[in-house]
Amino acid sequence: MLLARNLPKYLWAEAISYATWLKNRFPSRATPDNTPYSLVYHSAPSMAQAHEFGCKVYVHHTDVGKLEARAEEALFVGIDDKSKAYRIYWPERRRVSAERNVIFAQTTELVADSILDEGESMATSVPSATSKTVEGNVQNTWQPTATP
Repeated sequence: MLLARNLPKYLWAEAISYATWLKNRFPSRATPDNTPYSLVYHSAPSMAQAHEFGCKVYVHHTDVGKLEARAEEALFVGIDDKSKAYRIYWPERRRVSAERNVIFAQTTELVADSILDEGESMATSVPSATSKTVEGNVQNTWQPTATP
């Protein structure tokens, strides 16, 4: 998790804590029908707080001046155990804090139509919507075979 996002190694405890939080909310081989969370608390776990480790977030500040920026960019590193807050890493300050007023940045997702196969190019894979074909120039070369 740290290597995938190029985060510093001293955040290893945050990565382990978040991985454990996630693992306790998914079924395992030992409990295939339940999650460890549901066995302890007798209710289904909520995954609404789960986000990608190290994703960009904007923390909203209300105690700033009238002409100051009200949001500051940081990175998500986990869920706070003691409150309903997120664990946020501030790269400029090199510290982690718990914040509640957090907005997650939109992540870009790959669309299957935009992924090319090996040897394909954009010109040959998708016909242009503006290209015109003349019906008289197109010939059908397929001929049905005779069945015995």
